[in-house]
Amino acid sequence: TRIRHAFRLVLSREPNLKELDALTQFYREELARLNTDVVSAGNIVDGGPNPGLRTTELAAWTMLSNVMLNLDETITKG
Repeated sequence: TRIRHAFRLVLSREPNLKELDALTQFYREELARLNTDVVSAGNIVDGGPNPGLRTTELAAWTMLSNVMLNLDETITKG
């Protein structure tokens, strides 16, 4: 639900199944990586606001947000 909502906010459309699967997989991989490297997770969020999430979860969402904001479809070119 969060990924779909974030995708709609960034791209003003619903993600297709392939996009949703790729973003979900990326989030899960980042969360697993950051759960084993809490220092990196802390560096990513660097004491930022905590909306009721653990540092590793917030860091994984931050990384996923960066991915979505850097999609070719998101970036205005020219």
